[in-house]
Amino acid sequence: MRNASMRAMSDRLNIALIAANGLRGGWSFPGAPARTRNELEYVEEVLEDVQVRFNVPKSRILASGFSLGASMVWSLSCYMGDKFAGFAPVAGTFWNPLPETCPSGPPNLIHYHGRKDGTFPLAGRAIAGGLYHQGNTHESFDLWHSQGQCETEEPLITESGIFQCERRSGCGSSVLELCLHEGGHVYRAAWIERSWGILSDLKGWEH
Repeated sequence: MRNASMRAMSDRLNIALIAANGLRGGWSFPGAPARTRNELEYVEEVLEDVQVRFNVPKSRILASGFSLGASMVWSLSCYMGDKFAGFAPVAGTFWNPLPETCPSGPPNLIHYHGRKDGTFPLAGRAIAGGLYHQGNTHESFDLWHSQGQCETEEPLITESGIFQCERRSGCGSSVLELCLHEGGHVYRAAWIERSWGILSDLKGWEH
């Protein structure tokens, strides 16, 4: 892991940092241009390896990713939501077509996105001449409501540093939060640290 800020964060929080690798710089989630492997099987193998080698339970793992990695994290939240404590994707959501159903139910998910992101806009965009289409961030959040897994209630709007955050209510004990900033396609370790703090408070972990 060459990212010094991520290493510093893991040291500060006294947590392990596990970096899963996409093949050839990409991930083969639904709707993605890449079709290289079954990513859900790969992630399951990583989780099992981490459990065996380091005795880290799945119930204490937060998954995060940036851009394509964030889209992969959204896919995990839908199809493997019960395998993680929570998710913190940055600047990437589902790709079209959005899932018809998420078997795991509403996850603990805190998403960060720039209003001026031109690489993965909030509204999504078509790429490769329209062959593939990045999904709409707000529609991705609406998925659990449309499936009847969350009650339709007014979200709670808060200001948190550079963010305006919209937390969906009516999803039981799950936290579904969208935090927007005025920047572009960027990722900061501090945002993951914020998510870890929220998750720790929710789960009653020491931090």
